[in-house]
Amino acid sequence: MMENILHFSNKFKMIINFDSGAIYDRSTNIMTRKEQELFTIPTDYYGFSKYVIYKRSQQYSNIFNLRIFNIFHINEEPTRFIKSCFLANKNNSILKIFQDKYFDFVYEDDFINIIKYYIDNNDNQNILEKTINICYDKKYKLSDIAKMILQDKSKIIILNNELTNNYSGDNTLLQKMNIVLQGFEKGLEKYNQKVIL
Repeated sequence: MMENILHFSNKFKMIINFDSGAIYDRSTNIMTRKEQELFTIPTDYYGFSKYVIYKRSQQYSNIFNLRIFNIFHINEEPTRFIKSCFLANKNNSILKIFQDKYFDFVYEDDFINIIKYYIDNNDNQNILEKTINICYDKKYKLSDIAKMILQDKSKIIILNNELTNNYSGDNTLLQKMNIVLQGFEKGLEKYNQKVIL
């Protein structure tokens, strides 16, 4: 599919590729990784495909990569971490964290604002970063997030708290673009107001 798009890339002013933090190789410890810090080639099929697409995109001046770690939104599946936290809180049930780690989430409205910024500056591409990590500056562990959501903290069970295989990016380049973002905690408040469990 990507090769078909690239074949016609000269027909577009801008192509936005939804990249992934999986490009950093999820079998390793990904902690505040900068965009260019690709130390190993992912061996899982998803991470590897994102790696290949990213490498191909580097040959084109009009392709921009938004590197996503995780986006939380009201329509996500109940098995997704943040929604599962809200469900555990509502049902007063146990929340199991199999592997505690630092893990980046971005609220859906902020992600939309970033995309809009790129589209709005389609005719002024020199101000845009070619590849940016979609994440916030402040980092949270999964257990930190669970504690923000669950009223009864005793319901949070951490099976492994070694903090290996973290999944977070450095957002210095995103900050330099001065896009107004709500941030994680404000996003969590808005999510709570909108979500139907």
